[in-house]
Amino acid sequence: MDSENRGENRVRFDANACKCDEFVDSLMSCKTADEIKTYVDGIIDGFPNDGVTKIGIDVKPAYRNGGRYSGFINPSISIKNAPNHYGYRIYDREYLYSFAIGLHQLNINNSAQVMRFVLSFLNTYFGFKNDIVDRRDDVMYEFALQHAEEFVKENNIEIPNDMSAVDALTLEDAIPLSSMRGKCVAECMERSALAQNLLKMCGYNSSIEYGTCISRGKSEGHSWNTIKDQYGNILVIDYSNTVHVFKEGKFAGRVPYYGVESKDEFERLEGLIEAEDYTYQDGVKVIESQGRTYVAGKDLTKEQKKIENDDIEL
Repeated sequence: MDSENRGENRVRFDANACKCDEFVDSLMSCKTADEIKTYVDGIIDGFPNDGVTKIGIDVKPAYRNGGRYSGFINPSISIKNAPNHYGYRIYDREYLYSFAIGLHQLNINNSAQVMRFVLSFLNTYFGFKNDIVDRRDDVMYEFALQHAEEFVKENNIEIPNDMSAVDALTLEDAIPLSSMRGKCVAECMERSALAQNLLKMCGYNSSIEYGTCISRGKSEGHSWNTIKDQYGNILVIDYSNTVHVFKEGKFAGRVPYYGVESKDEFERLEGLIEAEDYTYQDGVKVIESQGRTYVAGKDLTKEQKKIENDDIEL
């Protein structure tokens, strides 16, 4: 997945930051599913606990950790999305095992294929949401009502004596993210959270980002992933606001969105990432007239006005 394939001509992103050769080489040497699970466990157990307990978008402060988290999201970290009443955590490793076993079975052994497989996996795991109705709270609360008692016991979750298992999951933002599996309700926050852990497992220097995005003239709250190279240049990977692929004028599928910004430009724009919107038409990348902009942990409209004013003053 070189820079020409991504169409980033403004900056050269170090391809070594997008390689997971060591991970896939060791994965392909595994002979059984149990060996794969043991291999995955060894990687996950090696990630440090950095003491972060909450990420995402909350009321106060609005953006946790400045809108960015670069670690592996372990079960002690709650993920909060301010528009939703309930938060959630990633407890299990079954999705990691399934992803790794899928790579092995399909003999996916290069970085470009791995990163595309993340999108296929997310679509299969969550089901693809195809409407604008937010049902996440309903799904999570229904899970708590039906499974809280058994889930608390199975995962050794401590609850206060005066609190029910349902209250413990809902009030402590402790509902499992897996409650959304196959429900076709997951949105960008959930998809980028699972993607973060998949990318970290594969060896990428990735982050989950949450803030706002403008794409095709529309501004909205959003969550995506990034990878940083050794020079500080940034590759955006968006598994929710994806790129459409057309063949002979007909929609043929989706691929992840990729966009690159240099360290210098990122610092000049105080955290804004300005990239391109594009589609693929019969294998050819077609740049759209309107650009795409991301910013983590900030109000994008205010940031754009600030940049515009700065440009006028110069």
